[in-house]
Amino acid sequence: MFLVYTINAIAEDKATLEFTGPFVRGYFLSLVKRISPEKAEQLHNPSPVAPYSIKPVSKKVIIKGRVRHVYGDRIELNQGDEVSFGFALLGREMVNDLGIELLNKIFEDSRIKIGNATLVLKEVNINRVERIQTQESERILIHFLTPTFFRKKGSAYRDLFPAPRNVLTSVARIWKLLIGEEIDLEEIREIAENEIGVLMYKLRTSRTIDLGKNRKAIGFIGKCVYETRDPKARNLMNRFLAIGEVTNVGGSRSLGFGVIKCTPITKEKLEKIMSQEQT
Repeated sequence: MFLVYTINAIAEDKATLEFTGPFVRGYFLSLVKRISPEKAEQLHNPSPVAPYSIKPVSKKVIIKGRVRHVYGDRIELNQGDEVSFGFALLGREMVNDLGIELLNKIFEDSRIKIGNATLVLKEVNINRVERIQTQESERILIHFLTPTFFRKKGSAYRDLFPAPRNVLTSVARIWKLLIGEEIDLEEIREIAENEIGVLMYKLRTSRTIDLGKNRKAIGFIGKCVYETRDPKARNLMNRFLAIGEVTNVGGSRSLGFGVIKCTPITKEKLEKIMSQEQT
């Protein structure tokens, strides 16, 4: 079970926001602390995996007549700009412990401080997810909306490419630890490696993000397309990418890294995208 909170707000004044994931996490933990200081302390250093995910601030813009939410490395806000941010509670225990109380705490404040911006609360949307709904698409366009990276066991370096094995095993591990489902991670890694391909990608490296206490991080942002023609791989790809939209993927999910949006895509649409990228 997941409980996803999306907070919509309006910028009170002009402000420049760097990556806001740590600030949104701080806001989330401050709400939890009002409910239970012990729970907030537990969630500050969760083990073995954080039972929540963070969605940093995104700015609402109109592009070619369509509403888009732009994250970016740096967001310039003017007075009156609309923004969204939020978090998700992952697992029945978190939902039962915090659920409605968290919503009540959000509404106690009409103004929210995120970084150097003061945001006026507009509305809060809650989506309760009992079961992840998936499609059976052979081809999926993945947008990596916030910096994403994957840790490599035994290495000080991070993997900055969305290889299917990285993404799917990341989400499968999170799901296994949170939900307790019996999952063979090695099998998923092997299937993702051999049966799922990357048809195209357009990525860039993010700015270096200061996490405080002499910690810094970078990741990649952009898009790529996965494809598979194997039925089992297709099921795994669709299922775990759908879960990843809620949990985030890769390292530092609880700081707002690894936010993704996935869209099934036709062969014709893919060809159009690739044609546009080449011009």
